[in-house]
Amino acid sequence: RKQREGLYRSLLGLFEVGEGEDDDGRRRKKNNESKSEDSYVEKLPLLSFAVQVLAHLPYNTANDPLFIIYNISSNATLHGAQLLDRLATFLRPHGLAPADEVDDSVDEEDELEQASKLKHPSRSQGVVAMLKSGFDIAEFADLCAEGASIVLLLRLKEFLQKAYNLSETRCIEFDPNRKERIADKALCVPDSMPAFNGSVIASVHDKDALVRQYAEFRQIMRSVDDMKPDDSGDESSGENHRVRKRTHSSVGEEEEEEDESD
Repeated sequence: RKQREGLYRSLLGLFEVGEGEDDDGRRRKKNNESKSEDSYVEKLPLLSFAVQVLAHLPYNTANDPLFIIYNISSNATLHGAQLLDRLATFLRPHGLAPADEVDDSVDEEDELEQASKLKHPSRSQGVVAMLKSGFDIAEFADLCAEGASIVLLLRLKEFLQKAYNLSETRCIEFDPNRKERIADKALCVPDSMPAFNGSVIASVHDKDALVRQYAEFRQIMRSVDDMKPDDSGDESSGENHRVRKRTHSSVGEEEEEEDESD
């Protein structure tokens, strides 16, 4: 179990990009004027690959996807809320976020989100500030790429819940520090694994793509806020899943049994 969780932590740890370190170990901050090895724009392809690996690993116990979902819920949602504030702080001087921080909310679509529905979002009158020389497009691109990394994680969370028929309640009640119990290991395995959407756009120059990236991030954070526990997706309701259970024999060996669910 520790080895498996170590692998999951390593892959999820790739998303924790912030300050970097020089070869001599001294801390340094990202320089937005030049491409940094810590830039989210540069790391997005790797992060996309990491979540696709996590989406399609051959899990044999429910504790594995539950552990990944737990870590995403604990870290990505908090990180996402902080990033929303940083985006608003960046956009506010350009008139693209409410002047009053109290009025800044993800509950309603902002001008950039509305513009994202157009054929050429960056040409919209409401976001013309993006075309002005004072708008730091490189910094905005990195913020949007950071948002895209959170989108990937939340996509993965939703994918694992649906693929393995894990209810929101079961995910919330999961405790990674609790000793594994036989009853907790039952896993609904899909007869055919659906494809995971790991597509992202890593660009600094495509303003239309950046607006859409920004809008998707806000939309998925809005859905996180609206999410409520629901038992309707529990294992017992899976029609196209087989329940994989592990039991211990008298000599301590694990035997695997497969029961076809109706």
